Amino acid sequence: MFTTSGLPCRPAEKKSWPPPGKPSRERINKIETSFKAILLDSEMRVLLGTNPRGEWELLGGRAEAQDASPQETVRREVHEEAGLDIVVGSIVDTWYYDIAGEGRVAVTSYLAQPRGDVSFVLGDEHTDLAFFHSHELDNINLPEGYRTSIRIGINKLQHSQGRPSTHDRGH
Repeated sequence: MFTTSGLPCRPAEKKSWPPPGKPSRERINKIETSFKAILLDSEMRVLLGTNPRGEWELLGGRAEAQDASPQETVRREVHEEAGLDIVVGSIVDTWYYDIAGEGRVAVTSYLAQPRGDVSFVLGDEHTDLAFFHSHELDNINLPEGYRTSIRIGINKLQHSQGRPSTHDRGH
Protein backbone atom coordinates (compact mmCIF):
# COMPACT_ATOMS: atom_id res chain seq x y z
CA MET A 1 0.00 0.00 0.00
CA PHE A 2 1.31 3.51 -0.82
CA THR A 3 0.39 6.97 0.39
CA THR A 4 -0.34 9.88 -1.94
CA SER A 5 3.34 10.84 -1.62
CA GLY A 6 4.34 7.46 -3.06
CA LEU A 7 5.97 6.26 0.16
CA PRO A 8 5.20 2.75 1.40
CA CYS A 9 2.57 2.68 4.12
CA ARG A 10 1.44 -0.27 6.21
CA PRO A 11 -1.43 -0.79 8.66
CA ALA A 12 -0.83 -0.34 12.36
CA GLU A 13 0.74 -3.22 14.25
CA LYS A 14 -0.89 -4.30 17.51
CA LYS A 15 1.36 -5.31 20.41
CA SER A 16 0.10 -6.13 23.85
CA TRP A 17 2.21 -6.39 26.96
CA PRO A 18 1.48 -5.55 30.59
CA PRO A 19 1.59 -1.74 30.91
CA PRO A 20 3.55 -0.34 33.87
CA GLY A 21 0.61 1.88 34.87
CA LYS A 22 -2.49 3.51 33.53
CA PRO A 23 -1.51 6.07 30.88
CA SER A 24 -3.01 9.53 30.74
CA ARG A 25 -5.75 10.18 28.18
CA GLU A 26 -3.57 12.80 26.49
CA ARG A 27 -0.75 10.23 25.98
CA ILE A 28 -3.18 7.75 24.37
CA ASN A 29 -4.70 10.38 22.03
CA LYS A 30 -1.35 11.78 20.91
CA ILE A 31 0.69 10.16 18.14
CA GLU A 32 4.42 10.46 18.76
CA THR A 33 6.96 10.05 15.93
CA SER A 34 10.12 8.02 16.28
CA PHE A 35 12.85 8.31 13.63
CA LYS A 36 14.85 5.08 13.21
CA ALA A 37 18.03 3.97 11.43
CA ILE A 38 18.19 0.86 9.30
CA LEU A 39 21.94 0.86 9.94
CA LEU A 40 23.58 -1.63 7.58
CA ASP A 41 27.24 -2.64 7.73
CA SER A 42 29.38 -3.84 4.80
CA GLU A 43 27.94 -7.37 5.19
CA MET A 44 24.35 -6.03 4.94
CA ARG A 45 23.72 -6.79 8.61
CA VAL A 46 21.42 -4.46 10.53
CA LEU A 47 22.23 -3.06 13.98
CA LEU A 48 19.47 -3.64 16.56
CA GLY A 49 19.12 -2.93 20.27
CA THR A 50 16.93 -4.50 22.96
CA ASN A 51 14.37 -2.23 24.61
CA PRO A 52 12.84 -2.45 28.13
CA ARG A 53 9.99 -4.63 26.75
CA GLY A 54 12.57 -7.26 25.73
CA GLU A 55 12.11 -6.59 22.02
CA TRP A 56 14.85 -5.97 19.49
CA GLU A 57 14.36 -2.66 17.68
CA LEU A 58 16.04 -0.25 15.29
CA LEU A 59 18.12 2.47 16.91
CA GLY A 60 16.65 5.97 16.94
CA GLY A 61 14.04 7.98 18.77
CA ARG A 62 12.07 11.18 19.08
CA ALA A 63 13.15 14.57 17.79
CA GLU A 64 14.50 17.20 20.14
CA ALA A 65 14.26 20.97 19.71
CA GLN A 66 17.89 21.30 18.58
CA ASP A 67 17.51 18.74 15.74
CA ALA A 68 17.52 20.48 12.35
CA SER A 69 15.80 17.57 10.56
CA PRO A 70 14.59 13.99 11.04
CA GLN A 71 17.93 12.82 9.62
CA GLU A 72 19.73 14.83 12.31
CA THR A 73 17.52 13.14 14.92
CA VAL A 74 18.59 9.74 13.59
CA ARG A 75 22.31 10.73 13.64
CA ARG A 76 22.07 12.09 17.19
CA GLU A 77 20.11 9.12 18.53
CA VAL A 78 22.44 6.50 17.01
CA HIS A 79 25.44 8.34 18.45
CA GLU A 80 23.78 8.48 21.89
CA GLU A 81 22.68 4.83 21.80
CA ALA A 82 25.75 3.21 20.20
CA GLY A 83 28.53 5.81 19.98
CA LEU A 84 28.55 5.52 16.17
CA ASP A 85 28.84 8.26 13.58
CA ILE A 86 26.61 7.49 10.61
CA VAL A 87 25.59 8.73 7.19
CA VAL A 88 21.81 8.91 6.92
CA GLY A 89 20.34 8.09 3.51
CA SER A 90 16.85 8.02 2.10
CA ILE A 91 13.60 7.41 3.89
CA VAL A 92 12.40 3.80 3.74
CA ASP A 93 8.88 3.85 5.17
CA THR A 94 6.53 4.95 7.94
CA TRP A 95 4.17 2.73 9.91
CA TYR A 96 2.10 2.94 13.10
CA TYR A 97 3.00 0.89 16.14
CA ASP A 98 0.29 0.56 18.82
CA ILE A 99 1.92 -0.12 22.18
CA ALA A 100 -0.53 -1.24 24.86
CA GLY A 101 -0.69 1.26 27.69
CA GLU A 102 1.45 3.82 25.86
CA GLY A 103 -0.45 4.65 22.70
CA ARG A 104 0.41 4.88 19.04
CA VAL A 105 3.85 5.76 17.65
CA ALA A 106 4.56 6.64 14.02
CA VAL A 107 7.85 4.89 13.16
CA THR A 108 9.77 6.44 10.25
CA SER A 109 12.89 4.61 9.14
CA TYR A 110 15.89 5.78 7.11
CA LEU A 111 18.69 3.85 5.48
CA ALA A 112 22.00 4.52 7.21
CA GLN A 113 25.59 3.36 7.03
CA PRO A 114 28.39 3.71 9.58
CA ARG A 115 31.02 6.34 8.96
CA GLY A 116 34.36 4.68 9.67
CA ASP A 117 34.81 2.09 12.42
CA VAL A 118 31.74 0.03 13.39
CA SER A 119 32.83 -0.63 16.98
CA PHE A 120 29.85 0.41 19.04
CA VAL A 121 29.43 1.32 22.70
CA LEU A 122 26.29 0.31 24.56
CA GLY A 123 24.41 3.40 25.72
CA ASP A 124 21.66 3.73 28.33
CA GLU A 125 18.75 3.06 25.94
CA HIS A 126 19.29 -0.67 25.35
CA THR A 127 20.40 -3.73 27.30
CA ASP A 128 22.18 -5.19 24.25
CA LEU A 129 23.26 -4.22 20.74
CA ALA A 130 23.98 -6.67 17.92
CA PHE A 131 24.19 -6.95 14.13
CA PHE A 132 21.81 -9.38 12.40
CA HIS A 133 21.59 -10.78 8.86
CA SER A 134 18.12 -10.54 7.31
CA HIS A 135 17.64 -14.32 7.50
CA GLU A 136 18.07 -14.15 11.30
CA LEU A 137 15.25 -11.64 11.83
CA ASP A 138 12.51 -14.28 12.02
CA ASN A 139 14.25 -15.97 14.97
CA ILE A 140 14.37 -12.98 17.34
CA ASN A 141 11.75 -11.00 19.29
CA LEU A 142 11.42 -8.23 16.72
CA PRO A 143 8.10 -6.47 16.03
CA GLU A 144 6.87 -7.28 12.53
CA GLY A 145 6.87 -3.61 11.52
CA TYR A 146 10.62 -3.36 12.08
CA ARG A 147 11.22 -6.68 10.28
CA THR A 148 9.29 -5.40 7.25
CA SER A 149 11.07 -2.01 7.27
CA ILE A 150 14.48 -3.69 7.41
CA ARG A 151 13.68 -5.97 4.47
CA ILE A 152 12.33 -3.05 2.43
CA GLY A 153 15.49 -1.06 3.26
CA ILE A 154 17.87 -3.88 2.30
CA ASN A 155 16.02 -4.45 -0.98
CA LYS A 156 16.06 -0.71 -1.71
CA LEU A 157 19.81 -0.48 -1.08
CA GLN A 158 20.58 -3.58 -3.13
CA HIS A 159 18.44 -2.29 -6.00
CA SER A 160 20.24 1.10 -5.94
CA GLN A 161 23.57 -0.77 -6.14
CA GLY A 162 22.38 -2.88 -9.07
CA ARG A 163 22.48 -6.06 -6.99
CA PRO A 164 19.69 -8.64 -6.86
CA SER A 165 17.43 -8.03 -3.88
CA THR A 166 16.91 -10.69 -1.23
CA HIS A 167 13.36 -10.99 -2.55
CA ASP A 168 14.75 -11.71 -6.05
CA ARG A 169 16.93 -14.46 -4.55
CA GLY A 170 13.95 -16.20 -2.96
CA HIS A 171 14.59 -15.21 0.68
